[in-house]
Amino acid sequence: MEVQEDNPYWTINNNKFKDQVNRILGNVYASYDVLPWLNITDRVGIDQYGDDRKQNYAITSATAKPGQVIYDDYFFQSLNNDLIATLSHKLTKSLNGTLLLGNNFYDEKYHHENSTGSTLIIPNFYDLGNTSAQTTYSTSYVIRKKAYFAQAKFDYKNFLFIDAGIRAENSSAFVSPLTP
Repeated sequence: MEVQEDNPYWTINNNKFKDQVNRILGNVYASYDVLPWLNITDRVGIDQYGDDRKQNYAITSATAKPGQVIYDDYFFQSLNNDLIATLSHKLTKSLNGTLLLGNNFYDEKYHHENSTGSTLIIPNFYDLGNTSAQTTYSTSYVIRKKAYFAQAKFDYKNFLFIDAGIRAENSSAFVSPLTP
């Protein structure tokens, strides 16, 4: 069985693909010395985008005979937050100690919708209403993670160092089933 492919120059002019992406990335950081031995730090970050796509295949395309229209809509968002308290103290003349206490929160959302129309009725009119068969599906998920952590550091005469840390996390994930 021979695989047929369209001429690249023909594809550029007849099998159009349009993509519109809107994205925002950002973060904020704040740190404050509440007392000479206590610092509070908070970091917040976001990554969010929407991606709308439309792919057309001409009736005479070897890729998708007899024509096809595909719409895809993607949404993604992740939020991240770290809140940290740092306590530092000179315990004795030779011994310094630092205690770090914090929590982390992470939230991620994703959603994808697809609509595909096959078999164009009128050539060069790329709309789902101009197709004889349509299929749709969507999928989504949400992930949430929380963590609490602590770290103790000691140094003796800035020569001998001991560190210990602990972290506890929990996570949840919610996934929607594919809906044909």
